[in-house]
Amino acid sequence: MQSEAPNLPKPKKQVKYTPASLRIMRTCEEAFREHHFVLLYFTNRKTFNQMFNEPNFKNIIKNNFTFLQLSRNDKSGNWLTSTYHFDSSPYYAIIDPTTGNFLTIYYGDMSLDDLA
Repeated sequence: MQSEAPNLPKPKKQVKYTPASLRIMRTCEEAFREHHFVLLYFTNRKTFNQMFNEPNFKNIIKNNFTFLQLSRNDKSGNWLTSTYHFDSSPYYAIIDPTTGNFLTIYYGDMSLDDLA
């Protein structure tokens, strides 16, 4: 015997999302369509990690992840740090796009070996 999906009550007010949460949700939707995980790079620095310029690293990212960079300098980064309290930065997080859950977090600068 199959059970029917429950009828959930409708919210009384329209749900409002912040621009930051929408940015993360859109990245997760893109990753889901591409059958990728999200690789989040979060930093306080204004400079980009030189590792991102290495061709091997770019290929690994392009073939396996949807990349999202955030920093404390933008609203999305501020929302992320106020919502999730992380030990330090920079950090890398792999996010499951189907749930939005953080699967793993790596603190500090990452090498190709660390990513693998």
